[in-house]
Amino acid sequence: PTGNLGINSDTIQVTAAGLYYCSIGDSNCYFESNTIEIIQYTTPNISAAGNPVLCPGDSVVLSVSATNSSLINWFFPLSGNSPYQVVDTAGYYQCEVTSCGITSIAGINVIPSTSSIDIFKSGVLCADSFATMSVNPIFTSYNWSNSILDTSTVFVTDSGTYSIIAIDTDGCVVTDTTFIDLDQIFADIETVN
Repeated sequence: PTGNLGINSDTIQVTAAGLYYCSIGDSNCYFESNTIEIIQYTTPNISAAGNPVLCPGDSVVLSVSATNSSLINWFFPLSGNSPYQVVDTAGYYQCEVTSCGITSIAGINVIPSTSSIDIFKSGVLCADSFATMSVNPIFTSYNWSNSILDTSTVFVTDSGTYSIIAIDTDGCVVTDTTFIDLDQIFADIETVN
C-alpha cells in the first residue's frame, strides 16, 4: 500500500490492509495486474444507536460492525441478513457473522428503561404564599409546565394542574402531572358594640 515492496516473486504475504497489484516487465515490455483490496479482519459486534436502553414507546436501532463482505444471519426473534435491525422490545439479540472464513456469534442486551418520575409537593398554598414542587434530581433536563427553569424544584403561587417532562441520562422522556389546590382561609369578623 505504500509503494514498491521490492519483492521479486509470484506470491507475497502481507500483514497490512490496502490495495495491491503486481508489476511485471523488462526494458521492452511492462504489465500491471488487476488491483485487489486486502481488508483487515475485525471481530464482529452489535452496537445500538446511542445506549442499548429501550425507552417507553420507543425503539432501538441495532447495527452489526463487520467487514464489508461479511454474511449476516440474525437469530430469532429477528430474521434476515441486513446489518441493521430495529427492535421495540427489550431482550438479548444475536446474529451469526461469517467473514474471512471465520464464523462468529455477536450479541447485545437491550434493557428497558427503569426511569420514572413523581412530583413531590410540600407546603400549603394559601393566599399570598407558595408551595414547592420537586422531583428527584437525577435527570439531565427538566421542563415544568409553569416555569422556564431547567431545575428539579419550582415554586407555585396559584392553584391548578402542573406537569413536568424530564429526560434521563439514557435520553428517555418521563412525565408526571399533579394538582395544587389553593386553601384560602377566610376569617369571620365580628363587630362588637
